[in-house]
Amino acid sequence: MSVAEKNFEIQSLIEKHVNQFEGIGLRNGSLEKVYSVFDSFARQLIDFYDKKPVQNSNIQTDDFQARLNRISDNPIRAFVDKYKGIANSISDIFFMLDNNLKFTFLTPSVEQILEYRYTELIGKGFDVLVPQWSGNTLKKNLENVLKKKPDIKEPHKFNVQLSGKYGKLIWYEVSITGIYNSFGEVQGYNGVCHDITEQLKYEEALRQAKNKAEQSDKLKSVFLANMSHEIRTPLNGIIGFSTMLNNKNLPESKKEKYSHYILSSSRQLLSLINDIIDISKIEAGQLSIFKTRVDLIRLFNELKEITDIERKRLERGSVELKMILPRQPDFMLFTDEVRVKQVMINLLYNALKFTSQGSIEFGFKPGSKSVNFYVKDSGPGIPKNIQKSVFDRFSQGNIDNKAKLSGTGLGLAISKGIVELLGGKIGLLSEENKGSEFFFDLPVHVE
Repeated sequence: MSVAEKNFEIQSLIEKHVNQFEGIGLRNGSLEKVYSVFDSFARQLIDFYDKKPVQNSNIQTDDFQARLNRISDNPIRAFVDKYKGIANSISDIFFMLDNNLKFTFLTPSVEQILEYRYTELIGKGFDVLVPQWSGNTLKKNLENVLKKKPDIKEPHKFNVQLSGKYGKLIWYEVSITGIYNSFGEVQGYNGVCHDITEQLKYEEALRQAKNKAEQSDKLKSVFLANMSHEIRTPLNGIIGFSTMLNNKNLPESKKEKYSHYILSSSRQLLSLINDIIDISKIEAGQLSIFKTRVDLIRLFNELKEITDIERKRLERGSVELKMILPRQPDFMLFTDEVRVKQVMINLLYNALKFTSQGSIEFGFKPGSKSVNFYVKDSGPGIPKNIQKSVFDRFSQGNIDNKAKLSGTGLGLAISKGIVELLGGKIGLLSEENKGSEFFFDLPVHVE
């Protein structure tokens, strides 16, 4: 055969397969079929160039590459390099399997992603790439491939976790289609592994966000129902006792008593409104912090007096109030006195609310880098399964007990927000039927 005749035959072979690429593979959006056509063409081209009969060759990859490297004709080299470049640029792993589901072809991406050499996988099955815990899933799906004989219109798809050579785990969506001859007989399989690891992480994050939103919505509904009661109670007291004070014949002793009820209800309503405003400011990032030098010894003595008044109001006479302080006349800390006082009152009032007998201990412990504040009670304690949620908005621990206790469920959420704005952290230690300890640390700042 002359050089001209040889070039003409090669050009015809190229044009034939180019038409297949453009008319069959790419038009139908099937990159698996493109690879099948290209693999067939490349092998036929090499056989033609070596003057060997064109057939469905199963030559080894190394032999195939060696023969390919001997081609010096620029048109052929350019064509082969073009489609080799396409294969190298694809991040998904495309593969071909024989009838025994053993790899006969893999794109170069397998070496970059799973870190296996091409030659380590040729002739092996998927089981090499699958960790032990995914083995049953893989076996079941590969059995379905053999039974269903999927085609390009209905590929068999399944998710499986593959393991790289050095233990790297990646979730893939595997899509497999059959390769059929003119008689409809299966000659092998094409497939693609598409990395869905980030997609699964995103879906899991969405599920968690959905669950959190649903839980928040449930708590919000409970909060709104509770808020309605909380607002009406002091308002009814203010309106009712104010009306009774209009009675000119009312004895002075009753006037004084009713005035006390009005004042108490007004304070309760003001506290409720302050809680709502504070949590709104915290969530909007607008709560102001004003730091000054604070004498903690003086502050804690004030807290004891305030808590003792609340203890009497709640008729908690059987609850002992203990204050533990360092043995020194004063202790200065650069922080926001109003906000520290607010957090401590929230924790102390919570302890009083839930402790009907026993004791409540509170105080602070100086450290070299931070000061530890704490409130410890002998109340019913908090179950472990809800300890993480007690600092959430609208939470009062066990929802089933909410009807027994007053409050908005915002106190601990506000306390957490304030402590974090002051640069500290808040937490709790609790065991059911043995009491609870709430604590927070504030850093020792230099002015």
